[in-house]
Amino acid sequence: MAFFANASVFKLGSTTISEVTSISAPNLTADTIDVTTHGSTGRYREFIQGLRDGGEITIEGFYHLTAIQQKRYPKRQNPKQQPNLAETQH
Repeated sequence: MAFFANASVFKLGSTTISEVTSISAPNLTADTIDVTTHGSTGRYREFIQGLRDGGEITIEGFYHLTAIQQKRYPKRQNPKQQPNLAETQH
């Protein structure tokens, strides 16, 4: 599903990230667990929902060496460290 996202603003903490050019939506998924037994009805396999995965979003933009917002947040050494991200639309 596509959304028109003109004027979307992303913030890292309280700092607005400038020059965003592209935003990808997360792909939500869930694992399935096979719970089939020899007593399953109609000899069909049975599944239940397992853990859910919220997916990832990707934000692309222009890097400006002089932009204070971009100097404050260098590339993270630990990719598992989650930033405090917020999105608003105007």
